[in-house]
Amino acid sequence: MSRYYSVDEYLEMEATSAERHEYLHGTIVAMSGGTGDHNTIALNLRDALRPARERGCRTYVADIRVATPSGLYTYPDVIAVCGELKKLPGKWTTITNPIVIGEVLSRNTARYDRGQKFEMYKTIATFRDYLLIDQDVVDVEHRWRDGETWRSAHYTTGQSFTLTGIPLTIQVDALYEDVTIPA
Repeated sequence: MSRYYSVDEYLEMEATSAERHEYLHGTIVAMSGGTGDHNTIALNLRDALRPARERGCRTYVADIRVATPSGLYTYPDVIAVCGELKKLPGKWTTITNPIVIGEVLSRNTARYDRGQKFEMYKTIATFRDYLLIDQDVVDVEHRWRDGETWRSAHYTTGQSFTLTGIPLTIQVDALYEDVTIPA
């Protein structure tokens, strides 16, 4: 039987850990490492979001923890926050108000990122755009909040899409710059 950890125990452990961990309802799980292409895609997304700075938004890659009202504490690959960072009281490394979340998919994480993790992200009031970027094929799924409903569309080479939380158009090809997609 696995041990139950409180949020405070998790945050204490995470403060001194060399690895990053995800926390959900008392369970702590090590997060998997990424590939070179995974990292390149995340940095390309960060660069694509850079114009949002003119609108008072900031972009973070990998090391900012997000806490959801549903109880998930995790490190998305890329997040954008507009306006003031809302942090958990006394927990300066944990924010609660991302507007855009981007996850680079791997074979091991795709199902979780598309399913249970998205369901937990949806409980964040400020969250408007979710980008699921496949690292093995050119495929970007953009999910966006439309009132109380979430919509979804897929994009590939030569296409672009516009975020809803930040009025910004992103070119799919820019996300895959310097990435080698297997034939």
